[in-house]
Amino acid sequence: MSRKAILCILAATVMVMAFTFGSMACTSIIVGKNASVTGEVLLGHNEDNGGRLVMPVYLVDHQTNAKGELLQLENNTARIPQAAETARYFWTETRAPLPGASFSDFMYNEYGVAVASDSCASSKVDTSIAELVDNGMGYAIRKIIGERAKTAREGVELAAWLVETYGYFASGRSYQICDKNEGWVFQVVMGKTFCAQRVPDDEVMVIPNHYVTRKVDFKDAKNFVTSKNLITYAVEKGWYKPAKEGDYSDFDFAKTYQKETSFRAASNTFRHRYAHKILHGLDIPADAELPFSVKPLKKVGLQDIMNALSYHYEGTPDDLTNGYKDGYLHFTTMRVLCASSTQESYAIQLRNDPNFTVLWRSSGHPCTSPYTPWYGGIMSVPEEYAFIDPALGKATHFAALSDNYSYDPSRAWWAFIDLQTLVNFNYATDGMKVREWKAALQKEWFANQKAFESAVMGVYKADKAKALAMLTEYSSKNALRAMNEARELYNEILRLDVEILSAEIDLAKAEEPVKAVLFGSADVDVSKVDLQTLAIGADYSNPSSWARARETAVSDVNLDGFADITFTVLTKDIRSLTPCYMNLWVSAKYAGGPTLAAQDTVSVVKSF
Repeated sequence: MSRKAILCILAATVMVMAFTFGSMACTSIIVGKNASVTGEVLLGHNEDNGGRLVMPVYLVDHQTNAKGELLQLENNTARIPQAAETARYFWTETRAPLPGASFSDFMYNEYGVAVASDSCASSKVDTSIAELVDNGMGYAIRKIIGERAKTAREGVELAAWLVETYGYFASGRSYQICDKNEGWVFQVVMGKTFCAQRVPDDEVMVIPNHYVTRKVDFKDAKNFVTSKNLITYAVEKGWYKPAKEGDYSDFDFAKTYQKETSFRAASNTFRHRYAHKILHGLDIPADAELPFSVKPLKKVGLQDIMNALSYHYEGTPDDLTNGYKDGYLHFTTMRVLCASSTQESYAIQLRNDPNFTVLWRSSGHPCTSPYTPWYGGIMSVPEEYAFIDPALGKATHFAALSDNYSYDPSRAWWAFIDLQTLVNFNYATDGMKVREWKAALQKEWFANQKAFESAVMGVYKADKAKALAMLTEYSSKNALRAMNEARELYNEILRLDVEILSAEIDLAKAEEPVKAVLFGSADVDVSKVDLQTLAIGADYSNPSSWARARETAVSDVNLDGFADITFTVLTKDIRSLTPCYMNLWVSAKYAGGPTLAAQDTVSVVKSF
């Protein structure tokens, strides 16, 4: 093997390892305009990622770029010529520790094009990837679609150009690209191979984390766009051999390019089948071949999409919590649609006028966070949601500072994450209370939608600026209301107070003790806590894996007349710590009652 080939292998391997964060368990839904209740193309998407992260919401302005400007996103990747002008777009970012997130983020631009993605790993790949140009590209697909695409079809063509020109440096992924007229699923394999399929206008498509295109009609350019090497590459690698030479009618894209271990993985097939069940009542047998799309048994609406994306298999034999009685709803061994890693959710109405497209967006788990209406034509985002300047966000997407993802309760993100974490411990009671609040809010917003939009349309032609200001004020008001009410509910449900006594936690000092105290009160007698259940951990890790107390002592620490519990763990006991100003949760089972939980903050560092 030549030195150049060896370097290509090493470079590709490093790229894949460095930028794997993003879309680890997403689910997407596309509803054709003739299959939807509203007569519009609908896009649903759950964005899933693990670990420490936050999600700023940005509005990036339409801009003119310097001639000859090159766009480089991840370090040591292809430098791509920038367009003379780039669109204004709405962007929700997965802001995470180094090296950042290549395969996450949602974008919707001024032309009415939306893009989101799902991992389809593991696909069959050739890690030599000698055909990558300057290590290829990854994040560029969604960014360039957001900045340039004027239609969904053009978004597909841009993605195809990028893959054919530079190559894709990661394993399998699908990009859902939609506009007012159509929805596409662009499925890419590491290297320069892809297959895109259009969702029929009268059908519904669901994609978890596996490829969904089965049969490919290479003569149907209206509904398929594929790389030139789609067949030859598979034949060359021994992944596909036509039954009859030169006849590719038996070619199955998903079966050919999905790795055998993930082709029918239960974590995917369950979501695929149950989503169709909730959306329109279709029962797909467990052993059936999973379709790209189907004609629905009834028209599908926004609420159907919200219900599907919020689902945990309740009322089925696959509900592993036995009706919220056992374990933690979002941390079950079988992946559900609304999972522990779900960081945001969308149900989108794509309108003829992009300004009136409604991005119904939920922060965190959609089962407990309301889908808030954001209009495509808004002119600003509340600072509680847009807590980073868009220019800085773009410049540092792959170099986030720890302050960006440190705990800050003034940011909307934490209002929803705190609430979902708290109710996870007693979902049958606290969770249902929050769900009732969420349902009432959404019902109110749906009821108000028609009258509000009529009022805006009444001034739109005569005074567009005033109309857009109305859309902005309405979107901001509802987003802030959701945030404030989430925080109020959190404070109402919170039963416990905890304080981390350690000044900081140093990851370099694994044996260092971390001390905390659980305060008793007139409402909570901590002497009734089962000390064997006392644990501390991060909100994004499974509470079953939290660090158990090594030492405990009961005394009246704050001299208020009520017993308190002081306890100790070691730094090495606490999983998934991230250097930043971090919130850690403490939980304990209360004798004859609920699990108690509360949080406090501490600086996490790593000395050298």
